[in-house]
Amino acid sequence: MTDNAFVNIDLASTITYGYKVTAEDSLGNISLSAGPISAQPGSAPDVTQDPQVELFGWKQEFGVRAKVTWNTDQLSDSFVIYANEDIETGTSTKTKTGKDASVAGAVSMVTSHEVWLYNLEPQTKYYFKALSKNEIQIAGYSNVLSFTTPERIPLLISGMKISDITMTGALVDWDTTKAATTVLEYGPSTSYGKSATDVNFNVDHTFKLDNLDSGVSYNLRASVTDADGNTTVSDNYVFETPAMPIVTSVSVGTTTFDTATINWTTNVNTDSNIEYGVSTLSGTQGKADSTQIHSVTLIGLEAKTAYSFRALSKDKFGNSATSPTGSFTTQSDTQAPKIDNVQSEVTSTGAGETVKYQAVISWETDEPASSQIEYSAGISGDYAERTKEDLSLNSTHVVILPDLKPNSAYHFRIVSKDKAGNQGVSDDISLITPPKEKSLLSVILKSLEDTFSWVGRLREKWFNK
Repeated sequence: MTDNAFVNIDLASTITYGYKVTAEDSLGNISLSAGPISAQPGSAPDVTQDPQVELFGWKQEFGVRAKVTWNTDQLSDSFVIYANEDIETGTSTKTKTGKDASVAGAVSMVTSHEVWLYNLEPQTKYYFKALSKNEIQIAGYSNVLSFTTPERIPLLISGMKISDITMTGALVDWDTTKAATTVLEYGPSTSYGKSATDVNFNVDHTFKLDNLDSGVSYNLRASVTDADGNTTVSDNYVFETPAMPIVTSVSVGTTTFDTATINWTTNVNTDSNIEYGVSTLSGTQGKADSTQIHSVTLIGLEAKTAYSFRALSKDKFGNSATSPTGSFTTQSDTQAPKIDNVQSEVTSTGAGETVKYQAVISWETDEPASSQIEYSAGISGDYAERTKEDLSLNSTHVVILPDLKPNSAYHFRIVSKDKAGNQGVSDDISLITPPKEKSLLSVILKSLEDTFSWVGRLREKWFNK
């Protein structure tokens, strides 16, 4: 191996010279040429224009990054000298305290330069300069500049919420600590199988899931990626879409002459209603509850009558389920109306000698029934009189006993008959009418009569004409 050199003198500094080198050994063998190389004698690459710095946030595999770019007027390599303290100017690779600065770069000869600085500390001020050497190792360098790396903000997911769950959809919301894109995976298992994507950078994320199947347990997770390429994956979350309501186990419970109890169950919470009728399902009774165990007692039915019915249940989303049509027959009515809450009040019309009394009798029955009162003067014995029977069937009743004598005792009983002819009779009840009120003139004359006998003759004259 022999070192050889060639010195070319008296060159012009304004001209770029190119060289290509070959070698010949003692046997006359000539090598392939090396080069060409070129340079301007005595001229260093021009790095007087300040390099540009583009900063990138923290990324797990790179830390904080910075991209430094600059241009030169001739082909040269690309190096950046940097440290987190001030550095020497020129071609030195030392800091001002004498420490070795970091060096990053590439030896390829270019005029547009780009050097990446990796694993920088977040929230730290760095000093740097660009250094470029041409092919004949003449170096150009920039001024010492500085930049401060951005804060490291971990990409975190919080506040995951699944709401507005219906049989076919759900709303999913969460937040991230920094703007990020999202891929939301979901499906009936942790293999997911379906996904929804939002390529926009947001910190508040909302997805509306549609076309889900009812009665299915779903798994979901969110994968978010920030502008620096960091990706965070959430925990797995589970929610269940409600099933369509189904009516099962329909049965007829107790029946009476005017009631029937229907029982059934549903697989989800629903309200409770029964459609019923004799020839068509024209009536509805029920409850606006929310349960899976249902019982509705139909009231006001006709005695000894065959009815058709079906259970109807609706969930909170408005989805309905009905049972097959069933039937029942009410019993014969053999029960007399029960009379309760009897009240009586004696009232009067007119005054003095013309006063008249009447008794207003009211009561209630536990089923629609007629209204009649049997009564007589005295406090016991047979009932000599009775009111005209009111055949309209009601549960509340009022009957008036007219033309009662003043200062007299009466006793009465109530008679009510239902539609089937069953008769209810109350206990015997007594009432007393007040005495007839005397006029003021009669009171005065009676007092005078006790004193003067002639007043009695005058009284007879006036009142017994």
